[in-house]
Amino acid sequence: MKGERASTIMFLTEASTSLTVFALSYHCFTQNDLYPRLLRVLELLQLPQQLTLLIPPSILFSVALALTLTGAFTKICHLSLALLLPSTLWFSNLDWLQILNLPINLQLFKTQMPLTYILGTGVLLFSTETLLHFLQHAKRTRSELLSRGADMWDVEKTAVKQYMFALTLTALSTLTAVATAAAALLLKAALLNLTAQMPYPYIILGTSAAAITLTSILAYLKAHSKTSQ
Repeated sequence: MKGERASTIMFLTEASTSLTVFALSYHCFTQNDLYPRLLRVLELLQLPQQLTLLIPPSILFSVALALTLTGAFTKICHLSLALLLPSTLWFSNLDWLQILNLPINLQLFKTQMPLTYILGTGVLLFSTETLLHFLQHAKRTRSELLSRGADMWDVEKTAVKQYMFALTLTALSTLTAVATAAAALLLKAALLNLTAQMPYPYIILGTSAAAITLTSILAYLKAHSKTSQ
């Protein structure tokens, strides 16, 4: 990788991964019961049927392309999450809408896609977010080194190392997530028996997950502050 090749490859990696996840999420959205309801709303405009069918993908993919050209790949992931969320809610055993007293029936989010597809797309989505975070850090480091007058060849070698490091960490986190999900599915019966013995399982598990997440974030920030000093 010479000259600007490192930054170009990073850009192509960001674009390809975020757009792939977006396409998978959009396909999932088209198989959700919300999609035909959206089309019926568009039919009120009394447009030709072919044009009605083209409006949703044209708008969504145009937005994704515009975000790609501006380098806003994280926003593409956010859009993908919004498309995937209805189907994710459908597979939840907890009716969050009812808990929040929202006048929305969970049946609206029924999907034709299997759980494995939803889980797989979700894992890819958050893996992409992780990769984007590492690549953004690598690009910032590259810009800082260039602004300080560092040699271009040395900067590119550093960028390559950070790029490979980002791919490795993302792959490891993805494998960990897949292994955890597979273990949860295999141990589903045992986990259900365990949660049945808890007085408030969702509160206990939710609080535990929040505590672990907060601890991880604080540990990361502490380690990051030490390395930046």
